[in-house]
Amino acid sequence: MQKKKLFLKGEPKQTKQNIIFIDSDSLVKTDTNEYTKHDINKTKEYLSIKYNDCIYEQINSEDLAKFFYDIDNISVGILTELLELFSSSLVITSKDNKTDEEIKSLFRLYGLDNYIIDIIRTKNYNSKSNDIKDYVTSNNIENYIVFDEYDYTKELGHAFRRKSASLRIEDIKYSELLFNKDLKVIQDDTTIRLLSNNQEIISLKYVNYKIHNLNILYLDLQRIYNYEYEGKEYIEYLINYLTMTNNVDYILLDMNQIHDENLNISGALDHNNIYTINKTHNDTLHQISECKKKIMRIHEKEKSVI
Repeated sequence: MQKKKLFLKGEPKQTKQNIIFIDSDSLVKTDTNEYTKHDINKTKEYLSIKYNDCIYEQINSEDLAKFFYDIDNISVGILTELLELFSSSLVITSKDNKTDEEIKSLFRLYGLDNYIIDIIRTKNYNSKSNDIKDYVTSNNIENYIVFDEYDYTKELGHAFRRKSASLRIEDIKYSELLFNKDLKVIQDDTTIRLLSNNQEIISLKYVNYKIHNLNILYLDLQRIYNYEYEGKEYIEYLINYLTMTNNVDYILLDMNQIHDENLNISGALDHNNIYTINKTHNDTLHQISECKKKIMRIHEKEKSVI
């Protein structure tokens, strides 16, 4: 496989390339600590000999051992599939002090280093979304997706995908919307429509509520059953889009109880601040009121902790 070049100053940027942003430690499990059962020094020696590269002697021992013994193989497999299926490239975000070559050497353990075209240095988790947006703008990138365990939906919108324990098959389906579908969003004050090749796929009704300084989005999902659509990924796309464009803090999803299990919006429900309502209870307004009260209690609790 030919190694892809980094974006260098003075070189023309690629505008149509599919880019996947992922954090440098996103592939490492945090709950296994398998690395503690092994001799780290022998691991470093083994990898240095195997790859004929002394860089493995330089990398922090614990970081190297975690990447070797506590890797999330499911995420590695899904990520590899995403890279190959959509001819994508990797941009790594990192806030640690490893060198670019050390980071690439860790990804080399799983055959992913050749996909890396750049590494973004971020100060902290709060600045990461802005760093990514600046990178996308300065490099004229049109097609990209960001995977992260922290919720950046409000900042990155439909280009963001919340990474839970592992990457999932659903992440491939969602990525296809961004990389392979000619999607267009049309939005007014009450309705948002998603079009593909100028044909309407889905239309959702929504209402914005304002409570103190909080923006709450009420989204009616019952109407979607009047449309033909390929899957729940379209709904997730619109929820993510609205979260960014409307600067949403909390979301109320109005779902028909009969269809809850069939819909199962797993990706969207990974977001921190989503609550569901079932209209079949015939007390929608009461449920909305109760959800608002719950949101305010949570919000006030979070403020007291801060």
